[in-house]
Amino acid sequence: MKKEITRNGVFRYTDMRRPIVRFAYAMMYVAMITICLIMLAPILWVFMSSIKSYEEFTRIPPTLLPHSFELKNIPIVWNEMKFYRYFINSVVVCAGCVLSTLLLSGMLGYVMSRIRPKGAKLVYTILFTTMLIPGTTNLIPLYMTYINFPILGNLSNTYLPMWIGAGASVYYTILFKQFFDAIPMAYIESAKIDGCGMVRTFLSIVLPLSKPIMLVIGVFTFNAAWNDFLMPYLLLKRPETHTIGVVLASADRLPGNQSIIASMFAMIVPISVFCFVQRYIIDNMTMSGIKG
Repeated sequence: MKKEITRNGVFRYTDMRRPIVRFAYAMMYVAMITICLIMLAPILWVFMSSIKSYEEFTRIPPTLLPHSFELKNIPIVWNEMKFYRYFINSVVVCAGCVLSTLLLSGMLGYVMSRIRPKGAKLVYTILFTTMLIPGTTNLIPLYMTYINFPILGNLSNTYLPMWIGAGASVYYTILFKQFFDAIPMAYIESAKIDGCGMVRTFLSIVLPLSKPIMLVIGVFTFNAAWNDFLMPYLLLKRPETHTIGVVLASADRLPGNQSIIASMFAMIVPISVFCFVQRYIIDNMTMSGIKG
């Protein structure tokens, strides 16, 4: 088993007999561990600082490991800022954004990839070109559209603008299209022979085969919606509708160590979601190879 694993890696089993190859293999591990520690350092610092006392938190030079443990600040910040309410709001926003992205961007990518109506190439070119436009140039038109939305009227103080914006993602539409291009047409033709329409084919055939890309885009969309600040800040005027990103902007009124605790609360959910989903992403990418 050991030989088989090594043979399928970067180096062959016979290469590992050479000292220079073993040294290079060890250096690869050292480099990967170093990069992981550098990426984890800010997260670990936030968690370590959240349990320090205010005096230790403001000490110069700062301490790496906490000398005192102020766990009582955690429930104080949670209750004072009413994080439970904003957690629920953010989860609702993220769930709507993920669902909207998977359905709207997925269906548009499916149309351009497999149905290909007249003008599909032109639409694809236009969509691809819009990615070159800086996002800040769309801010004012988007805001004016949301407060004077056709038929529905003013959408401020609702989560619909965030859901609509997530579903209209050009980047995710292109990712879906590229993935759908790899699905053999035999699956689509078989569904048509069995009497499936376009929507039924998309929901029953294409989506089950697209779990890897759906998980990746779902995680990206969730993290983007959870960390979004600007659009919720502009549109959600009532405090009871605020999300985590908006609430963190007011955390500066708290002492330094307590504002770090607020940041820690905001980090817990994205980290937990990624840790829970990443194994399924790897498993699906490994097991979902499609052969024509």
